[in-house]
Amino acid sequence: MQRGITTYAPACVDNEIYCAAMPTVIFRYLTRDGFAIVADGKSHKLGTDEPDKANVQKIFQIQEQSAAYALVGTVRFDDDTGKLCSLNLPQEIDGLVRAGAATLCDLLRIEEQLARPIYDLLLKGKADGLITDYTGTLDFIGQRGLTIFSVLLFGYCNGAPSEIHVRFWHQDQVPGKPEVRPFDFRGMNPRPIGSPEIWNALRNHNPALSRFPLPEMPPPERSQEISLWDAAKIGETLILACESKEAIKIDPECRKIGGHIHIAAITPTCFHWLRPPM
Repeated sequence: MQRGITTYAPACVDNEIYCAAMPTVIFRYLTRDGFAIVADGKSHKLGTDEPDKANVQKIFQIQEQSAAYALVGTVRFDDDTGKLCSLNLPQEIDGLVRAGAATLCDLLRIEEQLARPIYDLLLKGKADGLITDYTGTLDFIGQRGLTIFSVLLFGYCNGAPSEIHVRFWHQDQVPGKPEVRPFDFRGMNPRPIGSPEIWNALRNHNPALSRFPLPEMPPPERSQEISLWDAAKIGETLILACESKEAIKIDPECRKIGGHIHIAAITPTCFHWLRPPM
């Protein structure tokens, strides 16, 4: 029997398309000063509602760059044989990033030195019997296959803000070539990945969540006219709302959201923690 750890899973919140609610929050806001990235800290065991940890790190600094990455999806696979076999993707990705595989100005390097080695590990895990079935989530209507997990990279390339998504996916348990693509900020700033029901309820001032008022946000055409601190506060408010009993009544998947909130800031010149992981 396969076991695993699902620390977080993707969901987009664009009101124009269907997006599934999944147990996590990764919140990104591009401000006038840089990126605010906010994440919850809860994980749960694969295929169950059983919480695993409340202080999981989901945002990671990319050394020697004004950049960071976040992991979204099922990121660890373990067996039940007692042999302590596991595929620890955060550990593998950390090693590749430290070796220089995640340069935001070089999509080809990300594809060849980050995406391909992780894809090979997923294939090997299935061939060795460690992975019996790949997990899968539907992020949006029309996507190819189901997402196993994604690496989201945020930062600056030659002084310009950049966001790159690396998606690992399968179609009927057959892995597809990882997708490496830039993300267009237009029309999705801020971008909350998590429960669209709760985000929309907060934005629409649902009385059930009245004790979690969102800080004021500028209109979409001036979305970047906000400070890093205020943007971080919006992400924190979203997570606090998601883990409340009121939110669980709206979206039962929110029972898997919560734990230690950690917050990163990325400016054109540096990365720093506004609230570090535990």
